[in-house]
Amino acid sequence: MYWSMEQHKVLLQAQDRITELENRLSATGEEMDQSTVALGVQVKELSAKTKELWDQMDKLWASAWRRNQADIKTLNTSLASVKNSNAVDIKSLQEVTSVNDTEIGLMKEQLGSQKSVITQMQDQLTQISAGDVEVEQQLANLREKLISTALANNSLTNRIDDLDTRLKANEKQTAINSGSKSAAPAL
Repeated sequence: MYWSMEQHKVLLQAQDRITELENRLSATGEEMDQSTVALGVQVKELSAKTKELWDQMDKLWASAWRRNQADIKTLNTSLASVKNSNAVDIKSLQEVTSVNDTEIGLMKEQLGSQKSVITQMQDQLTQISAGDVEVEQQLANLREKLISTALANNSLTNRIDDLDTRLKANEKQTAINSGSKSAAPAL
C-alpha cells in the first residue's frame, strides 16, 4: 500500500514535470528549435515511463485488493460469528425475561390473593374485637344480675332465717302455752 502511494506520487511528479516542460517549451519558443523527432522521443519515453508507473500501480492495487479480500473475509466471518452469538444471547435474554415476566405475574396474583386474605382477617379481627366488646358488656350485665340476685338471695335468706326464728319462737310459745293449759286443769 505504501509502495503504491509512493508510485502514485512519482507518477504525479512525472506528470507535473511533463506539464512544466511543455510550459517551458511553449514559453521560450524552444519547440521551434527542437526537432519533431526529439520531442516524439521524449514524449515516447515519458509515455513509456507513465505506462510503466500505471502498470506498477495496478499491480500494487491488485495485490492490496487480494490481501484485503482475505482480511475482509476474515472480518465478515468474525462479524457473522458475533451476530450469531448476539442472536443466541438475545434469544436467551428474551426467554429469561419471559420467564421473569411470568413469575412476576404469578407473584402479583399471589400478593393480590394474600392481600384479600389479610383484608378478610382484618375484617374478622374487627368483628371479633366488636364481639369481644359485646361479650364483655354481656359479662358485665351478667355480673350485675348475679350481684343483684345474690343480694336478693341474701335478703330472702335473711327473711327466711327471720321467719324461721319467729316460727320456732311461736312454736315454743305455743308449746309452752299448750303445756300450761294442760297443766292447769290438773291442779
